[in-house]
Amino acid sequence: MKATKDWGPCNCDCGEHIKPGDEMIIVDGSLFLSGHENNRRTRFIEAIKKDEEPKKLKKE
Repeated sequence: MKATKDWGPCNCDCGEHIKPGDEMIIVDGSLFLSGHENNRRTRFIEAIKKDEEPKKLKKE
């Protein structure tokens, strides 16, 4: 669809702004310039594995 106003920066972190007249796409509620939707940033953070047993602090 064509943008009718300045929607701000593209959500793929390219640094370009979505300006009036640009072709834009909405994916998962985020706005992208047309063709940038495949460059979207990672939305998931890797799980950090915990030690199996918590380390006990030694009292001195």
